[in-house]
Amino acid sequence: MVTGRAHLAALERPRPGAAPAPSRLDALRLDKNECADPAFARRLHQAVAGAITPEDLTAYPETDLLYHKLADRLGLGVDSLYLAAGSDGAIRAVFQAFVAPGDRVLVPEPTFAMYPVYCDMFQAERIPLPYGADLTVSLDAAREALAQGARVWVLPNPDSPTGAAHTPKVLRSAVEAAARAGTIVLVDEAYYPYFPHTALGWVGEFDNLVVVQTFSKAWALAGHRVGFAAAAPGLTRFLHAQKPMYEIGQASVKAACVALDHESDMRASVARTLAGKAWFAAALRERGLRVREGHANFLLVDFGPRREAVVGRLQAAGVLFKASFPHAALAGYARISAAPRPVLEPVLACIDEAMAE
Repeated sequence: MVTGRAHLAALERPRPGAAPAPSRLDALRLDKNECADPAFARRLHQAVAGAITPEDLTAYPETDLLYHKLADRLGLGVDSLYLAAGSDGAIRAVFQAFVAPGDRVLVPEPTFAMYPVYCDMFQAERIPLPYGADLTVSLDAAREALAQGARVWVLPNPDSPTGAAHTPKVLRSAVEAAARAGTIVLVDEAYYPYFPHTALGWVGEFDNLVVVQTFSKAWALAGHRVGFAAAAPGLTRFLHAQKPMYEIGQASVKAACVALDHESDMRASVARTLAGKAWFAAALRERGLRVREGHANFLLVDFGPRREAVVGRLQAAGVLFKASFPHAALAGYARISAAPRPVLEPVLACIDEAMAE
């Protein structure tokens, strides 16, 4: 019998079922931390739809356009950038370019689901750095692991599903410690600018730093799958060495270029979303519920003894959210994506109805 590589036999990834899965598009999608601001999404959609031509559908991608526009906006050279299919694609490229079988990779736990997957896929030894009950990771423990040798240190900032983030001072000290140990630091900034701090300005200083961002969240382009990695040219040459023929499609190139022309709209959307998150968190606390706001575009809430009733009511109303987590640090919590207040008001009404039953 013909088989694939032995280590992949135990790695299960989602595949299509016997019938198409129910569409999420008609639901209130607060489960995957997409942009949930309909006003910005409509405005951007109109601009993107008006810009995409028949040639954008029939021609192979011309990614140089986006490379140069993005480089100008970030104040980086184009040789410091690598485009990818979302931040996930950029993360995979880092593993493929730098991680060999048996390499040690430091990964917070819990974290973005694909980090453990890529460790298994590329046969790395995953060194977990667990979050404590206060949802912080001990950087002292990370430094001890660095002393034993590590190829890559994964540092999402903020992280998901915890919402935890490091201050610029703490993050910089981590990058410096990793540089002394010869370890690459992957700073995953998928939630920028919901969390306003970025390490992009350090790319020119550190030859062990890779910063990853995405257009999928604040930029409202999750469906176009556009992300990028920024690093010193000595690192990006390895990312480009493993890239496919084209990093992303031409329609996605055009959509991202249009989005960059709407940065003020994006930042207004971020402000509306964070204001809605603060209102929602305060309302939940007024109802006696335990809330962790975190630093991204979602919050964690513990519905307490009414959990089953609340979860059932929200699901019946077509609200998608993450109902629970298997990790001890998040026991009892559900995760709900943030949105402007008008989007969250009916969600709160559902919670009130369930708690009053």
